[in-house]
Amino acid sequence: MVRTDSAEVRRPAPVLVSLASPQGGGLPAVLDIPSAGRLLGIGRFRAYRLAAAGEFPCRVLRVGCGWKVPTADLLAVLGLAVASPLAAGGGRAGRGSTDQVVTW
Repeated sequence: MVRTDSAEVRRPAPVLVSLASPQGGGLPAVLDIPSAGRLLGIGRFRAYRLAAAGEFPCRVLRVGCGWKVPTADLLAVLGLAVASPLAAGGGRAGRGSTDQVVTW
């Protein structure tokens, strides 16, 4: 809670993001700047300003006239590890493949 003058103001609880759900409704491969900024605790205006200056905390991609943030890079900045579908047993790299499974 934050105290302002004589009234107490309650802040909303932080948003918890499900990285993977049984329905497959996890995070997309890329996020827009406001969503990525929200997860980092950065406001929309500042997030766009940081992206334009090349100072966003993780890699930012310029796509057309918009900006996208790779989810894997954002999660790495947040210190969260996400296993690829291959590591989770969701598929194989190929028949007889000797490729190693890499986690993001």
